[in-house]
Amino acid sequence: GQSLRELISERLAAAAADIFSEFEKTIARYEKEIDRQRRLLEINSARTELLPHCIEKDEAVLTDQQL
Repeated sequence: GQSLRELISERLAAAAADIFSEFEKTIARYEKEIDRQRRLLEINSARTELLPHCIEKDEAVLTDQQL
C-alpha cells in the first residue's frame, strides 16, 4: 500500500498544480484587461491630440461664414 507520506505528497502536488493553473488564468485575464485599457488610453489620447485641430478648423469655418 501507499504510505501516508506518499499520499500527502501526491495531494499537495495536485493542489499546487491546480493553484498554479488558476494563477496562470488570472494573470492572462489581467494581461487582457491591461491591453484593453491601454488601447482605450491610446484612443483617448489620439482624440485629445486631434481635438485642438478640430476646434481650430471649426473656428476658421465660423469666421469664414461670418464674413
